[in-house]
Amino acid sequence: MALTDSDGAPLVLDVRTPDEFAAGHVPGATNIPFDEIATHLAEVEPYRDRGVVVYCERGRRAGAAERELRAAGFGDVRQIEGHMSAWRASNLPVEK
Repeated sequence: MALTDSDGAPLVLDVRTPDEFAAGHVPGATNIPFDEIATHLAEVEPYRDRGVVVYCERGRRAGAAERELRAAGFGDVRQIEGHMSAWRASNLPVEK
């Protein structure tokens, strides 16, 4: 079950490149590359009160995206522990 399956669930945001996203991502995730967050805030805005869970491959880009979202006033921003590399290593479901 994806984190986005229910109303009121947080946005799961993959901040890797579109090619990385296409190769496999957390089910239900939305892709906005970390360096494009500022120009796509309108897409994230509906989740301001629901929260955002952000991830990349290992954490560096997710950290940058989290800082950008917090600077834009998003209070509930979290990262997936271990990011995509740990997700795959744990054999969790991957969507393509």
